[in-house]
Amino acid sequence: MAPALKIKAGRLVARIGAEFERWSSSATGPLFYEPTRDTLLKTDGDYLMTMTTVAMYQHDYPSGGLMSGGIIHDMTDVFDAPANRCQRLGLIGVREFGSPRFRLPHLRVTAVMWRYLEDPSKRNQWGGVLAFSFRTGK
Repeated sequence: MAPALKIKAGRLVARIGAEFERWSSSATGPLFYEPTRDTLLKTDGDYLMTMTTVAMYQHDYPSGGLMSGGIIHDMTDVFDAPANRCQRLGLIGVREFGSPRFRLPHLRVTAVMWRYLEDPSKRNQWGGVLAFSFRTGK
């Protein structure tokens, strides 16, 4: 289940979303590491919630495409393991091109940089990601 609330007021956009998940594994031992959520979970089954909040300012280009920038906060909470809770706060920037770039249609470049506010092994450390994506079709 993944409820979300999206808001747009002029050039400001925001999204608050939550995902509720159940994980289990056939691994040996009482716990397994789930890399997509970067957390330890019980092998026989565990529940977690991730919540992401993004607030951005958008600038549209007359020639098509847009640039957006703002803040992002996300939290992962494993219900039966509060010590595994993770929170990150950071900056996000997105550039979407209206015409093909480098022969790629609908190219989007996303950059995110964050600081871990709460994490069992990365508290106060910095992280980041740079992603390139494109879509085909209309």
